[in-house]
Amino acid sequence: MSLAQVECGFVALTDSALLVAALEMGFAAEEGVDLVLRREASWSSIRDKVSLGVYPMAHMLSPLPLAMSLGLGPVPAEILAPFVLGLDGNTLTAARPLAAELRDLGAAFGDAEATAHAIVRRSRRDRLRVGVPYPHSMHRELVRLLMEQGGGDADRDFDMVVAPPSLLSEVLMAGEVDLVMVGEPWGSVAVDRGAADMLLTGAAIRRRSREKVLGVRRDWAEANPRTLERLMRALARAGAWAGRPESLQVLAEVLGLPTYLDCPSPLIEQALRGAFVIDGHGHVGQDPDALVLDAGPAFIPDPAEALWLADRVSVPWGIAGSELRRAAAACFAPEAATAALEPLGILPG
Repeated sequence: MSLAQVECGFVALTDSALLVAALEMGFAAEEGVDLVLRREASWSSIRDKVSLGVYPMAHMLSPLPLAMSLGLGPVPAEILAPFVLGLDGNTLTAARPLAAELRDLGAAFGDAEATAHAIVRRSRRDRLRVGVPYPHSMHRELVRLLMEQGGGDADRDFDMVVAPPSLLSEVLMAGEVDLVMVGEPWGSVAVDRGAADMLLTGAAIRRRSREKVLGVRRDWAEANPRTLERLMRALARAGAWAGRPESLQVLAEVLGLPTYLDCPSPLIEQALRGAFVIDGHGHVGQDPDALVLDAGPAFIPDPAEALWLADRVSVPWGIAGSELRRAAAACFAPEAATAALEPLGILPG
């Protein structure tokens, strides 16, 4: 069987794992796909290169295909999100002096409600600056949800600062932000460098959020349906492999290579195992749902989740809810993944 070459962009994050594993562990080749991964520094670069057709697809923030399809970028493009690459995967860290203040106010790792109330109380003294990797992201929604749990308003009480994921720890160390919501391993990198303490995982704020998806140009998907099906099967097989505890050390070592995350593998493995060093004293915080790669039925886009996202972003994006709902239903349709994964016994649920 001749292999169909597919170029795919990705950002250096632990939740690029399924793409990397599909390539490096041979699942893509076994399914007839010559997968070529291209690392990009930022989500804006991913957006632009897929919009311009440099790549037909990429590892994407789950809201990004919707934003691109609605023209929220320099080059509008119709993007589908036919496959979910991971659930959760983010962490919230705070500069160490602020983290100590928040603990005095009741914040505790894993307790989103107590931490939310502590942040709201602290934000009443002066506005806090929070770093996120992109304006149209689940990171921003998690920050908004957290503040709502504490009776606050992120849009009122925070200044949002955007920087590429791998640079957010540097931005925190430079004192340009007070808190960072970012995908792993970059929260752990900030803790490891002595700049921050980890307050929460994103999963503690909202469990099983569709954090990353495979974003695919609609024109390419319609022209290459069989190749897309084969790639989605390879990704699902990579997820099943990544879900085995005995696979995680190997996966962390591969992700840590200079080609991919260029990061110490123990920091990557923390997110994969859900056991984080959370402060300078070596205390460990546990959250087994911090990053879910073996998503099973959740590989398939969930229309209810798409509508939830549409309703959440209507006000901050300034777009009518009815328009967002129509676009989300078209963007996150489950039919392609359902057809691709049925031979593997993975059914929607």
